[in-house]
Amino acid sequence: MLEGDLTERESLRDLHVDTPRVVLNLARVRYINSEGSRRLLQFLDELPATDVVAELAPPAVVDLLNLVPALASKLSVTSVIVPVECPNCLTEGDVRARVTPGRVPEVDLPTCDECGARMEMAVLPDRYFAFLTA
Repeated sequence: MLEGDLTERESLRDLHVDTPRVVLNLARVRYINSEGSRRLLQFLDELPATDVVAELAPPAVVDLLNLVPALASKLSVTSVIVPVECPNCLTEGDVRARVTPGRVPEVDLPTCDECGARMEMAVLPDRYFAFLTA
């Protein structure tokens, strides 16, 4: 599991992988700057793995996947974390969504714990999931 901020302070060189398939749980990645994205790409380039799966990609990673096509081409993303908000009381949260390349997924939206209204995606689906259809 990768967690925290991916910046110039993270080398990722301490991660040793020697299997043909790698699964990266990205749920706890909060922030990625340009140097962090460069180091992540370098790490992926140096992996001996032929199949790199990313699961539970949070908004910081999804934003990067949409900005850097090279990253999206190196990862097989199976699920993402989608930010949601209540249109009535503005309570925020997130939901997990399974994704498949080539299409924008249906996101199962919960009801708000505070007021009972149906939550809405806090992002535009076509933009948020653009990396899947590029």
